[in-house]
Amino acid sequence: FFLLTLLTFALKATHNRAGEITYQRVAPFTQTVSGLEVEVYNYLITVTFYTNDGTGIADRCRDTLYFGDGDKAIAFRMNGLAGNCPNADCSPTVPCGEIILSDNGYVVKKNIFQFRHRYPGPGTYLIRTTDPNRNQSVKNIPNSVNVTFYIEASLVINSFTGANSSPVFKYAPIDKACLGQCFQHNPGAFDIDGDSLSYEISTSRGANGQTVPGYSFPNQQWGGIYTIDPITGLLQWCSPAESGEYNLAFIVREWRKNTNNKYQLIGYVFRDMQVIVGNCPNLYPPVITQLPDTCVEASAVISKSIKVTDQNVNDFITLEGESGAFGIPNHPAVLTGTTGYQPLLAKFTWNTDCSHIRNQPYNNVFKATDNGSTKQVSFSSYIIKVVPPAIKGVTVSPQGTSMIINWLPAQCNPTNNPIVDYKIYRKENCDPFVQDPCSEIIPASSGFKQIGQVGSTITLFTDNNGGDGLVVGQNYSYLVVAFYSDGTQTFASKSVCGTLKREVPVILNVDVLGTGTNGSIRVKWMRPRTDAGNFDTMKYLPPYRFKLIHYIQGGTPDTVFTVTKNSVLQLDTVFDHSNINTSLSMETYQVEFMSRSTIIGFSQKATSVFLTVSPSDRRMDLSWDYKTPWKNNLFTIKRKSPGTSTFITVGTTTAQSYTDEN
Repeated sequence: FFLLTLLTFALKATHNRAGEITYQRVAPFTQTVSGLEVEVYNYLITVTFYTNDGTGIADRCRDTLYFGDGDKAIAFRMNGLAGNCPNADCSPTVPCGEIILSDNGYVVKKNIFQFRHRYPGPGTYLIRTTDPNRNQSVKNIPNSVNVTFYIEASLVINSFTGANSSPVFKYAPIDKACLGQCFQHNPGAFDIDGDSLSYEISTSRGANGQTVPGYSFPNQQWGGIYTIDPITGLLQWCSPAESGEYNLAFIVREWRKNTNNKYQLIGYVFRDMQVIVGNCPNLYPPVITQLPDTCVEASAVISKSIKVTDQNVNDFITLEGESGAFGIPNHPAVLTGTTGYQPLLAKFTWNTDCSHIRNQPYNNVFKATDNGSTKQVSFSSYIIKVVPPAIKGVTVSPQGTSMIINWLPAQCNPTNNPIVDYKIYRKENCDPFVQDPCSEIIPASSGFKQIGQVGSTITLFTDNNGGDGLVVGQNYSYLVVAFYSDGTQTFASKSVCGTLKREVPVILNVDVLGTGTNGSIRVKWMRPRTDAGNFDTMKYLPPYRFKLIHYIQGGTPDTVFTVTKNSVLQLDTVFDHSNINTSLSMETYQVEFMSRSTIIGFSQKATSVFLTVSPSDRRMDLSWDYKTPWKNNLFTIKRKSPGTSTFITVGTTTAQSYTDEN
């Protein structure tokens, strides 16, 4: 019993504890070839090994990297102080790496190797490196001391998705696990390009990049549940049941929308890491109070208290913040009050601005560490979406059978993510629109439908219902949304509602009087109203004119009737259009209204009803088509039998089809 309680983390180790490969595209991005400027693909590739250190421990001062295009290179370690490295083979000028943790005999040294390489062109490249020394006695890797340590990264160079740098990991894999308690790790992945990241558990690999023979996930034989959150990157093993050393591995994939607006894989980074499990005298890890995810408009100031507690009441807590808003170059987030005895109350502050607008949210990763004899840690993510401010100053003005929508230019139009266009949405009532506070999407259930879009420099849109005109007397609500180059969109503007004035004619009927090649159609319409709030006869003086326009096949307009009077009330409101072929299709009409030489506006277009009859077995299948500004709620079907002179009613329907089986 005495020996068990004093079990420490002093396990056999020879060299590698963890590692990953990351890459960054670097200048120059173009070069001149035969007088033409062409794109070139230069990358700075970083290999990071986390190793044991000490007397008799293997130490590598150089690394060989395979670039995935047939080339390879050797680089010397570049971090730490030079001289007196454990490996006598290392030159005195080669840095020896940096000890980032030394805790009761548990040592982690960080070793960085960098390579510059130019790739020949677009393609998918598997970057990889190996090292012969894994640690001895890894429980889930049989004969681990003789198994090569292997890491890789995938680089996709694609002209359609643009330049790309991999995510970098802000938290080193240095933490231990405790028997019977959840082990947590989060790499704190940060992507400078703002790409979408996903996380998945993987396996430790051998020299050929394949899963090590006999590798097993730690929970398969040694208890607990082993998971990784695909969105936040939180890896958990809850909870280890046996002491020892284990190797875990995971992949962080990058995704970006292509020209078809579909997410496409553009690369990944693979981390293989060691975890040592043992007894922990301090029984409890610190706990970070979870902050709910949020969305804010750019320029908002976010100020949140981060509370950390620990059931070990005398523990001293250190809180860190990485990735997300902490990693951006312009006005990053700040974390203050990061150390103290539990309960610790730190403060997160971020002054957002237009440069922070992007399609992907910011995953701010907090790490709390206590000061127990075996330091325990916990992680928490605070996810923030920064959205462009909603469009302001939206107004709507009726004009004839159109609505004129105006708005103020967007408050944010950053050069790194400029506005592409404005989109306009409409619905047919004045009911208020309440948007989901963390979704920019305008749901179909709201009744709003997109009716148009304009360029980024235009702040006006005329809604004439696609040329058919809007319905007089109908209420119309409008929203305006700005869209950015990365797919980000503003929240919807405040909805504005308007109603057309009765200052233009309104078509009432388009009735077929005679069917055939020499048919006729009667068109009726209503005059504009001249009372207050409608057509202003003091502003628009006589004479007044109606022009009835007939759109012949192909959409060409033809004036078939004109009437001019000195009073609006004297203008004719009916016309029989004769000598037209009504047997081919529906006929379209529109009334133009003028005051002297000024066009006041147009009525909506309206068509005749065109009937199609298809004979079948002892029945007739009828269907009809039309396009009118009014709504037809009920249709009466009448039939004239051979040898009779009158039509009789055979049925009614609300649909646009009917089967006559009588």
